[in-house]
Amino acid sequence: MIDLALSNIELICPKCRGLSEGKLTQYPLQLLGTSRKDGDIILDGFLGCSNPQCQMRYPIIDGVPIIVKNLFGWLQNEFSCPPKFDSASNEVFSLQPHEDTQLYAYLTNHYGEFCRVKDPVFGEKNREYWNTAKSLIGKNLGYTLDLGCSAGRFTFELAKKSKLAVGLDSKFAAVHQAQQIKLSKGKIRFRRKLRELRVEGTLGSFEAPQNVFFLVGDALDPPFRMETFDAVSALNLIDSVTVPLILLGQMDALTA
Repeated sequence: MIDLALSNIELICPKCRGLSEGKLTQYPLQLLGTSRKDGDIILDGFLGCSNPQCQMRYPIIDGVPIIVKNLFGWLQNEFSCPPKFDSASNEVFSLQPHEDTQLYAYLTNHYGEFCRVKDPVFGEKNREYWNTAKSLIGKNLGYTLDLGCSAGRFTFELAKKSKLAVGLDSKFAAVHQAQQIKLSKGKIRFRRKLRELRVEGTLGSFEAPQNVFFLVGDALDPPFRMETFDAVSALNLIDSVTVPLILLGQMDALTA
């Protein structure tokens, strides 16, 4: 699936993209190597900038590409023990993301209605919300983008009416959960947050289309060319970014 994304939406290096003599310069990313795959899905490896003066490398960890401008600063904030990379073998190891208790709430909001034991708090309201959100999606779309995708529910819903749906979020733990749901063909396993500040394990199943591509990135500096997508969504994101006007500008620029 990453090959499909590279050949159809062309991922761009955010580190060296900029203006030069009044013109926007941007360089596509190339797949440098892989150390682990699941069918046609690359689980571990690296993407590299095609600019010979940049040569920035972006890791793919457990099927999730991480394409952010300040990669090492992001890694220090996101992981309790930053991942280690073996450049000789293209292997990634020592994966220990910070535990994000807020993610439990997001997962419940996204998938609670599909769990074997229904959530007594969010159940009916969740169904109403997602039914409304799904009704806003057009038909027969080509490439779609879900900025701030979190655990991926709306990206999957977009995929049902798209050739390819891309989900982007800055939080690895959330994107990783979305990717695991895709890899497991819709099996849901997560810890659900309870009112008493406790969590419990929960299981379920969800119709998870495979024409989705998840990655970690910055919604204010997304690694895509302009006018790439037929539709761009950003549910519950505008109040979470530092400069909302930049987000709106990016959404407009990315839409064909």
